[in-house]
Amino acid sequence: APNRVAALRITLPLTNAGPMGVAAGVPYLITTLARAEKLGGTAYYFCRVYDDDDAAQDREVFVSRKAPETNALQPDGAVRAGMYGVRFNAPARGNVTIEFGLHGEGAVCMRALELYDVSAIEDAHLGRKLVTRSQFERLDPNERSGLIVVPDRMASWEGLRFIVCGYVPWRVWLVPIAAWGGWMALVLATLFAITALLRRQWTGNERYPLPMAQPCIALLGEPRDELHPFAGIWRNRMMWAGFIITLVWCVLRAWRMYNPNVPDVSINVALQTYFDDPGWGRMWDDVTIRVSSLTLGLALFMELHVLLSMVVGYLLFRSQYWLGEQYGLAADREYPYVDQQQLGAYLMYALLILWFTRKHWWRVVRVALGAQTGMADEALTYRGGLLTLAATLAGMYGWARWVGLRPEAMLLFFAAVVATGLTVARLRAECGTPSSAFMPTSFIYVLPLLGGLSVFGAQGVIFATFAAALITSKGFCQLPGLQVELVEVGRRLHVRRRQVVMTVALGVGGAIVIGGWVYLSSLYAIGAQNYPIVTAEFVGQGNFKVFTELV
Repeated sequence: APNRVAALRITLPLTNAGPMGVAAGVPYLITTLARAEKLGGTAYYFCRVYDDDDAAQDREVFVSRKAPETNALQPDGAVRAGMYGVRFNAPARGNVTIEFGLHGEGAVCMRALELYDVSAIEDAHLGRKLVTRSQFERLDPNERSGLIVVPDRMASWEGLRFIVCGYVPWRVWLVPIAAWGGWMALVLATLFAITALLRRQWTGNERYPLPMAQPCIALLGEPRDELHPFAGIWRNRMMWAGFIITLVWCVLRAWRMYNPNVPDVSINVALQTYFDDPGWGRMWDDVTIRVSSLTLGLALFMELHVLLSMVVGYLLFRSQYWLGEQYGLAADREYPYVDQQQLGAYLMYALLILWFTRKHWWRVVRVALGAQTGMADEALTYRGGLLTLAATLAGMYGWARWVGLRPEAMLLFFAAVVATGLTVARLRAECGTPSSAFMPTSFIYVLPLLGGLSVFGAQGVIFATFAAALITSKGFCQLPGLQVELVEVGRRLHVRRRQVVMTVALGVGGAIVIGGWVYLSSLYAIGAQNYPIVTAEFVGQGNFKVFTELV
């Protein structure tokens, strides 16, 4: 009724233990979905917090009159209301009260009331301060949030424990690490099983040269005789001459960066200076003839017709700019839609790989159902590879159910990721990929192809956005090809399976220590706001650019 208040009060104890309490000084996110109906002229709905039961000391979290808005995310018209960073004091009786209510005439439906501890995010952004244990005990409870307690004596068990996990709130990170780590493990296990099953087809029947692995095989080759423990290439004078010439050339190029008086020995010819007719459009923009010692060395291990096809294919792609200039298509700055073409090419290439190797896959199934002879030099038997694929598919379905995403949608996205990784592995096996950025730069465009928001839902789209940013990073895109090379190098050098497994375990351990522990410890010690790339710049790049441009 007019001038009346209807409210729901939730009282929580002030405690640092258990999910049913709140902590003093810790930032929280308070949010709800609200759908208002027939609000009077002065009516509004609100959320307040206050200590104990003293309503006179209330603090408003939000006040709103927002009307329902029907959209794809909230078909019932509910709108999100709330506030980030709400902190509670330390009251006398140790209770805090959160009040949701409606003031004035009308009705409001509130659902999905949520209270999140966001201290892990806040501390990661701002960094945390160090205080000793004795200093921490003297602080007021409201001043203890966001602090790292250093033991008074570092030469103790408590000091050692602090060095290992003192900066990072591991209890908060365990579930995210398990969720994202589980997804990545399933993707990599699937790609490993597929490439292991295709190893004999690629290296034996189709004879792909594995250009990136050839230097490793040559340098680590088996000894020729007992008098020379190292591979023969180490005694090759041409190899040493090429190494010395390249070393001098690279040193001169690096030296010039610090001393402009050093002669410029780099080879970098911009073709746009020779093709400056406006009729070419943007065909020759940023097209250069550049010599890289690494790329040139790897190219020596590649087939000549493969090299020529890459050059011709690149020029055919660039010719679309000329075609667009001639027919007016270049009026659209997005033409020729590079990101979309790139993604479509990767997915179609994966389908072609499966089609042209269909006889091999049929042979894999037959051998897996038989005695499996001749599998001693394989990283996985055919039966083991097929069982691994079945296990990863079941694991992905269970993972999606565990994290609360739609299993069918996640299996579709998983298939697209695996298909792209298969293409990367195939290209690396035949052509080599010295550039680290060798994945579709905007993998997020796969979502509309798979059904978009109606298939994935809001949470699925958010997950896929971050997952797409992860798989298109400079490191992840190299892993499928490295798996093929690791297996083949191990086979040629007669490395035991157990040793390969230990090598992989060592790499995973190094990734966890360097990429996980060091990064998180630095994040909480320094703060993301002090990193070179701040959040505002990060979300404007890559996959996030699709969303931020729309906003």
